[in-house]
Amino acid sequence: YIVREIENFPGDIMAPGTDDIPSVITEEFKLWMEYRAKTIHDFIVKAGDKVHGVNPDIKFGAYVGGWLASYYPTGVNWASPRYNIASHYYYKKWATAKFREYGYADHCDFMFIGAYAGADSIYGNDEWTMQGFCKQADKYLMGDVPHFGGPDIGNSSGFEKGGKGSLMPKIIDACMGASDGMFVFDLCHIRMYDYWNDFKKGFDEFDAK
Repeated sequence: YIVREIENFPGDIMAPGTDDIPSVITEEFKLWMEYRAKTIHDFIVKAGDKVHGVNPDIKFGAYVGGWLASYYPTGVNWASPRYNIASHYYYKKWATAKFREYGYADHCDFMFIGAYAGADSIYGNDEWTMQGFCKQADKYLMGDVPHFGGPDIGNSSGFEKGGKGSLMPKIIDACMGASDGMFVFDLCHIRMYDYWNDFKKGFDEFDAK
């Protein structure tokens, strides 16, 4: 791995307080982003090996936010290493060739995709719709791992006060139709707003298709 001595940290990489991709992208910045992704990738590999070493039948996976376009601040590349992330419009300015190699999807048995769009953004093809999050994840993961998309039905815009039970069949249709299944954040919100029958109706309708 490339090792560089940094005399002025973090200023030689990016100005302190930077909260977006800097206008001037240095080689040090690119290597820093690569290093962060490698750190998480290597942890996932070791954690997965440890879990499967205890019991190879245990499913090892991860939750990630579906918003890959703005996920870089987490230092994570959850895509497949086969996905050319440098072709992505948000990553192409700075993603090194090795950044692609540190996608860790192929080291998981499943992945939960946070499809946390607002209550009025269920169907669509791009990020920031629930269906779009799932569709985009399918592209990024390239079949390396089953993925299960799902909404935040307690905190996302429009869901904060409950009363959205009628949307659950549409949400289930959008997420399950574009991924390998579904998860929901969170069980407490289903209980709080008594969405049980709404979910049952949604699953029944989806199964009947």
